[in-house]
Amino acid sequence: MHEVSLFLSYRRGAATTPAVERLYNRAMVELPVYGVREVFFDRRSIDAGDPWSPALDAALTRTTHFLALVSIDYWLSKQCQRELTSAIDRYEVEQAPKLLFVLADPLDPQNLVLNADSRPYASRLRALGEINFLGPYDRAGRLVHLALGSQRRLDAQLSKLVNSLQDLLRSS
Repeated sequence: MHEVSLFLSYRRGAATTPAVERLYNRAMVELPVYGVREVFFDRRSIDAGDPWSPALDAALTRTTHFLALVSIDYWLSKQCQRELTSAIDRYEVEQAPKLLFVLADPLDPQNLVLNADSRPYASRLRALGEINFLGPYDRAGRLVHLALGSQRRLDAQLSKLVNSLQDLLRSS
């Protein structure tokens, strides 16, 4: 089993930050058996007062699995674009990290156009198929957004996301 470094990329917000914290906690407990040795979550991985940019860059360089919690705010954030650009740059050269998306907002992933006209980094990504949507999915198998307003539903979704990560790690 190879060592896995998971990078959690998200736009800080009143609803998303606690959800990412819960995902981080689950990953720290449930994923080490699958080779996960590091889960980068800025609020836990960078100490207060430390310069965040070098720590972030170092984590992006080590990451084997880049997980983006996509929201409208994420898509418009310069910092989130920077993180995604870094992951895509590495993917093009090394075929790593694995690019994983979770839908955090109610939006259509088809609106996240990845081409030269939409974002400077997007033309480098050859196909949307190179990005894996982990979910969440409803019972009919349709991609839905995280239930950030319902703790019970969110916990169930996060549990399924971690199960999907386990399946992905088991198969690689």
